[in-house]
Amino acid sequence: MQKDKVKILIIDDHPALAYGTQLIVEQLPFVEVMGVAQKGSEGVLLAERETPDLVLLDLSLPDLHGLEVAKQIRTLHADAHIVVYTGEENIELYLNSLLSVGISGLIHKRVSPTQLLRTVELILEGQVVLPKSVFKHLNCKFVESNELNGLKSIDLDILKLLMEGNTNFEIAQTLHVSIKTVENHLTYIYRQLGVGSRTEAIRKYQLIMDIGVR
Repeated sequence: MQKDKVKILIIDDHPALAYGTQLIVEQLPFVEVMGVAQKGSEGVLLAERETPDLVLLDLSLPDLHGLEVAKQIRTLHADAHIVVYTGEENIELYLNSLLSVGISGLIHKRVSPTQLLRTVELILEGQVVLPKSVFKHLNCKFVESNELNGLKSIDLDILKLLMEGNTNFEIAQTLHVSIKTVENHLTYIYRQLGVGSRTEAIRKYQLIMDIGVR
């Protein structure tokens, strides 16, 4: 009796790249690409209809950001492997939010076909695969700080963007949320850190992270 193949869904708004990705992953004899979507909303509909085992997801899509697509697919399929396959350079801005959704891996489109295939194999074996370049952006130090233990991934992302000098509007644009959501999270962050302003929050963040205050 033939074992069922692993079903992969590709969500990428570049048809040529999506087709090339399909040709690569279908070199694995146990894989079949069950669908290719060029929009996030199309990908969600395909995921709802076909139940993929693994999703290769670009972040830059014409209608929905990949983070929102990942959230919707995770709601539909708790066990699906969601793998971010992107050409974006500033992935660290979304890293904590993506990890909180439960992605299984992160692959840059610059990787070779061999690396892509090996990554897919490792993820299907149950491993989480992240490139070395993103580890420095993980909030490992936060675990040891009681003041930051209560913060969610989006709160940590907002803190980073605050330190870079972004306005509430810019933070909302970067994280694809409303300004009101940013304001609500800032209120929570201030309370959690025991501060009363952006400047104090940045200073506290710097001290905890041992970045140093000029």
